[in-house]
Amino acid sequence: MTNCMRELGLSRSFLDEKYKTSKLPNLHKKYRSHFEIMALILEGAKGEGASLSYVMRYAGTSHTQFKKYLVSLVEMGYVDVNTKKGQVLYRASEKGLAFLRQYYVLLGMLLSACKEDNRLTLSPKLNMYLIDKTAHQHALRHDS
Repeated sequence: MTNCMRELGLSRSFLDEKYKTSKLPNLHKKYRSHFEIMALILEGAKGEGASLSYVMRYAGTSHTQFKKYLVSLVEMGYVDVNTKKGQVLYRASEKGLAFLRQYYVLLGMLLSACKEDNRLTLSPKLNMYLIDKTAHQHALRHDS
């Protein structure tokens, strides 16, 4: 589990609840967005670097799909490609990690907006996530 997800109170079981192919919260969607796939690739490439097969499995992408996204992520400076002991490793850059943090913030805002407008029927676990997040934000505002 990542620090960003932990800060938002998201757990692995919560994330895998509806769709086993996605490790991020979803809005009862059938397909994943480009941003979600990019975020999954960045999640898989966090740390000291990960192999192509690990990141592909983590993101749930085919080799062709992974390469398409990888080109864009490298061009934007979100992923660094290094070689260690003859193996190519992919690592999320600081810029990529900043994108990931903002992605989680925006996702939380979207989930909150959908919840407030009653446009979406949320699972009990997602409801608890939103309640906990709102309480945490409220406490932070009153502490400062």
